[in-house]
Amino acid sequence: MLKPSPSLHQSSSAPGQHSGTGMPPPDTHSIGTTPQKGSQASQLHPGKVRKKWPFPAFIIPVNNPDSDQPVTFVLVDITLIASFAEQEDPPADKKIFVRDIIYQFFQNKPLEELRRYSLARGEMNKELRAWLQKQWPEAPIESIIFNQYHLS
Repeated sequence: MLKPSPSLHQSSSAPGQHSGTGMPPPDTHSIGTTPQKGSQASQLHPGKVRKKWPFPAFIIPVNNPDSDQPVTFVLVDITLIASFAEQEDPPADKKIFVRDIIYQFFQNKPLEELRRYSLARGEMNKELRAWLQKQWPEAPIESIIFNQYHLS
């Protein structure tokens, strides 16, 4: 003889949604989430955590190849995501060094390329990261976030 099956809880929400909200469940592993201080392990540097290293807006003058045109300025606001030990903060003595590397990167680019970067952010990101690695090979930098990039 068959036993009656236990009753199942019926929900008005569709599968894959939170009950009663009509919203999908939160994705706790989504790509592009902002790393939180001390909570996300570094994938490139085992035993360390990712931390934000802000380089707030700074202005870089770029000479225009046409001498009759005014100087163009690049406004850059960058946050580096770098790997450090849990209790370690970004090195204050390297901040000026890294800022200078970023400054030189933009100042040495032709104006046309800087204009193109306004639309080609991924390429700019790759090239700046390669430049930082070339100038500081042991850098703990994992990624770069452009908070602002503007030519004037």
